[in-house]
Amino acid sequence: MKNKIKTFIFLFLFISFLKTNLFAQTTVSPPSVFSPVKYWQNFSKPLVAIPSPGGTLNWYTTSIGGTALPGAPTPSTTILGSTVTYYVTQTIGGNESNPRKPIVVEVVANNGATIRNVTCDTSQLPVYASGYTPPLAVNNCVFFEWANNSLISNTYICSYSIDGGPTLFTEFNPGNNSHFIVPNLKPGQYVDLTISSASHPGVIPEPQTCSVPCPFPKPTSNFDTTPQKYCDGASIPPFSLMSPNGITGKWSPVPISNSTIGGTIYTFTPDNLCAIGQNISVTIIPNEAPTFTGSDAIKSELCENEVYSLPTKSTNNINGTWSPFTLVDTSVVGFTPSYTFTPNVGECFNATVTFPPISINVKPSLVTSYVPLADFCAGTTPVPLFPTITSVPPIIGGIIGNWLPSSISTVAGLNQKYQFTPITQCATTPPEMTVNVNPSPEPTFSPIVQEEVCEGATILLPTSSIDTPPITGTWSTLTVNPITTIDTSIVRTEPYTFTPDGLQCAKAPSSIYITVNPSNTLINVDTTLTDAFEDNQIITVVATAPGNYLYQLDSGPSQPSNVFENVSAGTHTITVSDANGCSVAKTETDIMVVKYPKYFTPNSDGFNDTWKLSSLSSILITKIYIFDRYGKLLKEIAADGAGWDGTYLGVPVPADDYWFTVDYVENFSLKKFKSHFSLKR
Repeated sequence: MKNKIKTFIFLFLFISFLKTNLFAQTTVSPPSVFSPVKYWQNFSKPLVAIPSPGGTLNWYTTSIGGTALPGAPTPSTTILGSTVTYYVTQTIGGNESNPRKPIVVEVVANNGATIRNVTCDTSQLPVYASGYTPPLAVNNCVFFEWANNSLISNTYICSYSIDGGPTLFTEFNPGNNSHFIVPNLKPGQYVDLTISSASHPGVIPEPQTCSVPCPFPKPTSNFDTTPQKYCDGASIPPFSLMSPNGITGKWSPVPISNSTIGGTIYTFTPDNLCAIGQNISVTIIPNEAPTFTGSDAIKSELCENEVYSLPTKSTNNINGTWSPFTLVDTSVVGFTPSYTFTPNVGECFNATVTFPPISINVKPSLVTSYVPLADFCAGTTPVPLFPTITSVPPIIGGIIGNWLPSSISTVAGLNQKYQFTPITQCATTPPEMTVNVNPSPEPTFSPIVQEEVCEGATILLPTSSIDTPPITGTWSTLTVNPITTIDTSIVRTEPYTFTPDGLQCAKAPSSIYITVNPSNTLINVDTTLTDAFEDNQIITVVATAPGNYLYQLDSGPSQPSNVFENVSAGTHTITVSDANGCSVAKTETDIMVVKYPKYFTPNSDGFNDTWKLSSLSSILITKIYIFDRYGKLLKEIAADGAGWDGTYLGVPVPADDYWFTVDYVENFSLKKFKSHFSLKR
């Protein structure tokens, strides 16, 4: 009986325990949801529910039964006023919450609602005194706030991350408050918060960032950042995790590599987010055998007494010393000393590879010389060649090298310098060569050698120029060579060529074209005049026979034109001369020009007191009458008389224009001239 009782008690306890465990397994709280939610018409976005930590959401279209959807559903919103209900659970530890939680979706018109004035409330943030660094243990919080909008509910979905990391927490704002607090932050940390409307998913989410301030100035680690260099495989001490001024942190990358050839930057990141870290460069140098190439290549041959020091740094940057000496002994020709390079202590080099000793051959020096060029004339052809360079002792093939400038100039100039630089090894550089290039002027002759001469003249050709020093030479024509006088027996133009004598600096033979003009061609000179009393009196000169003449009126300048205009009244002289001086000049005198005065001033001052005609010897005057403007005859005067004194019957007439007529004979013809003049008082 006792055993039965014990068995019953055991079964009862086991069943009770089993029921208790099964009940615990099925008790999973549902996810947080907001319902109903209002979707703008034609707005597309999946539904939102907030699971518990570790929970996985399950979405359904029915309250019981059916298969879970593959993800959060996106409601259809094409029909305004339509309603649809979805259901959601969450699974934690293999257990699904029950019952399913409904979310009612209503399709409504967009009312333009927004989330208003999301800000970071800086009044809730700490303020540090200048120079104060808060301990790392001090915690702070950031405080976000915003303004509610009556067009939507006061429930919001708050999602945030710290320092750009993953989303840490998403929930509906507790108690529908219009603020949100993130605690437990260190100085320098920041929070990115995104606020979305729980009731109206179509409202644009609003982001905001809020940070805990750092002290000013920010503390900075003070490690020695001098770049460090180590040989490949060397032991490198680790960097300290605390700077000399007490800032702790971490280095990256770690550990310090002693095999990565080249430079690597190692960065110190302080534990204090407000502190400033540093970088240190570490360069790993490979272990190599010293090499001497390129500009560092060691010469295998040197010249006698040449100063040459062996390089103390290899091409691959290994420093060392040479034995027996760094300065090579070149005092003995044919001496081939051996030199050994030993790297300095601390240099990165491969100790298993030995740099072999080198031998340098000392060759004799070649003393060079040349025969300088003699002075020569500008323009000399062919151009002189550079002199041959010789040496002591002589060598086969001679000395080769380059002259600078590379060609001889034939332009006149004194002390032109040329330098020879030998290419032949051990040849010395000879002295600079100086060359004088004398000018080659074109011969200049006195005016006796004219380009135009007169027929029959005797003109000697000079045998030397008037230059300093004079240039001597001979003359020739196309048919006569040499010739000493200009052939003026024939009127023609012919070239005369002057050829300088040899051994002179002068330009090549130059020619002068000499024209022989005819002599004594001017035979007669005639003149013609315009009619008397014309305003523009013109004298035209006719010379015979034809030639190249110059014309002169009175003592005025000679001119090539035979016409003189606006000639003044009176007697004139015309002179005609040969422009080349090959004919005797001829002169025509007593050429009379007749004019009348345009006005007179009878004021008894001795100037223009009467009106009369002048220079009348060339024409015959028969009558001269003077009238007033109305045609009244005032005076008849004689051609050779005293003229009119400006009175009528002894009474002065007023200032005015008066008319006159002249009857005269010219070229055996009776003519009448009528015009007017002014009386001025």
